[in-house]
Amino acid sequence: MKKLLLVLAATFSAAMNAQTTEVATPLFSANVKDVVSMYCDENAETFYLHTESTKYTVSKEGEVLFEEPSKPIWACWENGTMYAHVEGDPCILNQKGDTIVNIENARSAYYLTVAKPMCYKDGVFYWWSWAGISSKSTGFYSFNKDKEMPSYTMTCLSQCVGLVVMDNNRVLCTFNVEDGAVYSLFFNNERGWDWESNLQDLFGLKAVVGLALVGDVFYIWSDDTHTMYTIPKSYFSGVAGVQTLIMETNAQADGTYTLDGRPGNGTQKGIYIKDGKKVLLK
Repeated sequence: MKKLLLVLAATFSAAMNAQTTEVATPLFSANVKDVVSMYCDENAETFYLHTESTKYTVSKEGEVLFEEPSKPIWACWENGTMYAHVEGDPCILNQKGDTIVNIENARSAYYLTVAKPMCYKDGVFYWWSWAGISSKSTGFYSFNKDKEMPSYTMTCLSQCVGLVVMDNNRVLCTFNVEDGAVYSLFFNNERGWDWESNLQDLFGLKAVVGLALVGDVFYIWSDDTHTMYTIPKSYFSGVAGVQTLIMETNAQADGTYTLDGRPGNGTQKGIYIKDGKKVLLK
């Protein structure tokens, strides 16, 4: 058990210590500022950068192809179809402009009206709604288009700027905080939604916007450097796998260990490690 924990800890630490130059690789830079939303086509050949009033269409080489007035749009692709949500509208459209989701119930429609980042996978839409720092409506929602109302998933008052559903019901989301950018993983299990890995540094990037997954590559924009970066999907998959093993091992041992790393039941007197801290049991 001790050996397993040491191996897991070493692997997790190595993954967490990866630097920007090793994981987040610049794809292109573009002269676009104040971006609030980013998405791309299904092949990552064309990228769309939205400010509060303008939509920029940019090639993968960083050339601005078009510039047009537009409200911010959040969009994603799944199986050849683009799903898009315009800020302030209670509906989701496809790339042809057809309405895919139109929530008629006023209370439920509000959650989509204030939605920002969104993604879609296996018949379910996921989005983060910003209704204000003091509102219980601020947080993550999931919505099956065959149902009438979205399901409240979990509270999150941090400013989420991108989310993607990965494998095994895991959702990767990115946030901006005062010191830079962070990412979190949360997942759906028998007990409902819960954090798996919370608020880890995002490779030194700052002012990140959007998150798109095409094949085995994530794309994320930094408004700090005006640069699009690529991040391998395998990085987050590896972190998720290691974190899950650690959680399962901790659960078996009730999260309590002796100083030499052996699981402890926490009933005998002595010094133990619990939740990463030393605890004295008298």
